[in-house]
Amino acid sequence: TPACQPEAGVGPFCYYNGERINIKRKNLVRGVCQAMFNTYVPEWDIVCFLKIFVDIQGIGVKVMDKRGFWTGKRRFKVRFRSNGSAPDGLLHPPATFEIGPNRGYLYYYGQPLVCRRYRKEGHNIVDCRERVCRRCEGVGHFTSECKEEIKCNLCGGEGHVFADCPLQKRLFTDQHR
Repeated sequence: TPACQPEAGVGPFCYYNGERINIKRKNLVRGVCQAMFNTYVPEWDIVCFLKIFVDIQGIGVKVMDKRGFWTGKRRFKVRFRSNGSAPDGLLHPPATFEIGPNRGYLYYYGQPLVCRRYRKEGHNIVDCRERVCRRCEGVGHFTSECKEEIKCNLCGGEGHVFADCPLQKRLFTDQHR
C-alpha cells in the first residue's frame, strides 16, 4: 500500500512498491472535478474555459450518484502546465469561475488554498475582508459600484462578453477541424 510522506524542503512524495514518486511532478495527469450551478451550461464552454489553464486528456465524464443520477459535476483528466512563478511550479486554474452569467467551481487533489471571493492564495473566504468586484475583478468596490468597461470572463478582453468572445469562436473552430 502507498504511504505518502512529506520530506523537508523537497515536497510531497509517495512511496509505492518501494519506488519514490514525486506527486507534484510537472507532467502528472490529475483528475479535476468541475461543478456548475447551472447544469445546462454546454460541456464545450467548460472545456473552452479549462483549456486556458490545463491540457485536457480525453473527454469529460459525468459524475453519477449511487442511484445512477447525474450530480451536476464532471470529471476531467488534465495535465497541468508549468508556471515558474508559482510555488509548486504549476499553473492552477481558478477555484471559482464564471462562464458568461454562469458560476462554477473546481476541486482537485493538491489544489492550493485560495480565497473564493478574492481569488488570491493564502486564505479562505471566511477570513477575507476585501470588497471585490465581479465585473472588473478590482478590489475596493462591489459590482454595483463599478465604473469600468465590461470585461470578458474567458479571455479578459474589454468591450465584449463571453458570448461574443473571439477566443471562444477560435477554440471552437480549431476543435471541429
